[in-house]
Order: sequence, then structure tokens, then C-alpha cells
Amino acid sequence: GQLFHIDFGFIMGRDPRPLPQAMRVSKDMMEMLDEKHLLDFLRHCFTAFIILRK
Repeated sequence: GQLFHIDFGFIMGRDPRPLPQAMRVSKDMMEMLDEKHLLDFLRHCFTAFIILRK
């Protein structure tokens, strides 16, 4: 026989790691972008991450 495991908690939306790691932004990126553009960039990254996880 073979063992088959289904993580129903994960399938139903209960991620075993509830909080994702913080996004790291290099010092060079921070120097290149002013505060508004940096916040826009981070917002776009977050949106893309959410879309790709679906």
C-alpha cells in the first residue's frame, strides 16, 4: 500500500504559516524611489503576490 496525505486545513485556507515573511527592499531601491513611489511599488508587489497565490 501507499500512504496519501491531504492537508485539508491548507486546502480550506488555513495556511500553516499564517504570517508571510516581510518583504525586503534593498537600500539601493529605497534610495532610487521616493516615499510615494516606494509605497506604490510595494502595493503592486503585494497585489501580484495575492493574485498569484489564487
